[in-house]
Amino acid sequence: MVLNFSEDYEGGLVAYVEKHDDSWAAQNDLAPYLAIRRRYRLLRDEEIAQLIDIIRNSDDSASCAHARAILIYSNMGLIISVVLKHRDCGVAINELIGDVIVMVYTRGIDRFDPSMGYKFSTYISCWIRCA
Repeated sequence: MVLNFSEDYEGGLVAYVEKHDDSWAAQNDLAPYLAIRRRYRLLRDEEIAQLIDIIRNSDDSASCAHARAILIYSNMGLIISVVLKHRDCGVAINELIGDVIVMVYTRGIDRFDPSMGYKFSTYISCWIRCA
């Protein structure tokens, strides 16, 4: 099935899929990722800085993993959006999302520096495209 999507659609591609095309989302195993997107809100810059601080300074691996998960989950809409733009590359969408999550989790979060003044979403967009 081909998505009937206009770039001008209010809310972006992910919102279009959520609102209009549940069968396509289910067929491509997007439902769990869309559920995560609905559950977690975007974080403010201060919250992102606190989570990065926890990751860098905590000795507790559970706290670090939890902080990383929150960063990934709160940016799931961005992840899905970028992946959907590259959905015609011959790889299943859920595999692409998995690869992107691993790339952001292992490299993007570790190398992000809030003091540089960049937004986290802008920074990880590069890592999402690399995956």
